[in-house]
Amino acid sequence: MLRDRTEALADPKLRLMAENISHSGSKMLAFVKEYLANASADHRLNLKAESLNLSDAAGRAVREHQEAAKRKQLVFETVLDGDQNLVQAAPAALNQVLDNLLSNAIKFSAPGKQIRLTVCPPSAKYVECQVQDEGPGFSENDKARMFSRYGRLSARPTGGEPSTGLGLSIVKKLVLAMHGELTCESTQGKGTTFAFRLPRVAIPH
Repeated sequence: MLRDRTEALADPKLRLMAENISHSGSKMLAFVKEYLANASADHRLNLKAESLNLSDAAGRAVREHQEAAKRKQLVFETVLDGDQNLVQAAPAALNQVLDNLLSNAIKFSAPGKQIRLTVCPPSAKYVECQVQDEGPGFSENDKARMFSRYGRLSARPTGGEPSTGLGLSIVKKLVLAMHGELTCESTQGKGTTFAFRLPRVAIPH
């Protein structure tokens, strides 16, 4: 609120101070949220899973991040395949996974780029969701430690957003706790695709 009100003032020092307060507060809030999520993931080994539609969950996550993407002039493209994408997952954990992956894609994408979220046709055992960006990608050194707690990577947020090094470690813990799999394909300078697979729920005929 302070930042929004100072935007109309003529004093650039006040605007800068308000922006610094907002930025520092955002960094602190992001760290606290991810730290608590990480601590929770350590103790949440037995998640209460239920039958969920992965396409519906992915669609909601995109809508929740639409405003953040718009502020950076990013375009979302979604491919959400059909009604057969029921998975065994814990709702809060699935939301956290989607939130972290989309937040990272926005955070490390330059203005004008595209983020593609795809829920693939189900296989015999899994349903897969992919989050693909056009960001800086990861080096081989990054790939070796990207899922480590507090792992600091070479890529930096393009809009000055906070980065704590906790997000990807949380994603991996939660996906594994839901008996799923997490992979990353990335070439430095050519973007990144994170994919997670969750156990499919077969629909009786």
